[in-house]
Amino acid sequence: MISEEVWFSHREKIYRIKEGRIEWTNEKKIWNWDHCTVSVVKIPQSQEESSQKRLRVVVRSNANRNHASVKVNRPMTLRFMLGFDISTVHEIHSEAPPQAKNLEMGVDEWSDPRERWIFQLDENYRIWDWKDEGTDVTTTNVYKVREEIIRLLSNPDQASSSPIFDLKPRSLNDKMVLDYLKSPAEEKIPSIRPLIYQPAVD
Repeated sequence: MISEEVWFSHREKIYRIKEGRIEWTNEKKIWNWDHCTVSVVKIPQSQEESSQKRLRVVVRSNANRNHASVKVNRPMTLRFMLGFDISTVHEIHSEAPPQAKNLEMGVDEWSDPRERWIFQLDENYRIWDWKDEGTDVTTTNVYKVREEIIRLLSNPDQASSSPIFDLKPRSLNDKMVLDYLKSPAEEKIPSIRPLIYQPAVD
């Protein structure tokens, strides 16, 4: 695991609930997570043949927050983890906030007044951090994370092995769901939506 903390952003489609059913829209939104650490692991052998990607990136974040409800008013820890496979790492660049007149152009815009160092992984993932005045990019956490990803992308065999996200079917139903999740997006049937249900603890 790369110990330096960074911000992580990923773009995904927005869904809506209509008549008790989930429907994906054509709109996309960028979700931002702070206090993230990044791990890089090999793609499991069972998935290598069906994947054109070369490396698996795992992002984790822990954040302490107070419960949103005033009635509850107790601290809680939000845990986030996302794994995704990549084949491309883009250059780091300094990004200034967009002009105010452009803020209504779409959900991909951001409005913080600070500049940031940022680089992109494939099409939908970004790793970044705020830019400190007078700081060279080579001293930043973003630079260190990118260098490690590039090193392992050039030599995937040097990445550690991990069974994380390497799900094994235990039944025919499991196999059907996993095969569906691994299929290209254009082959997915819109009416089938895998769902992970986590009951509340309150």
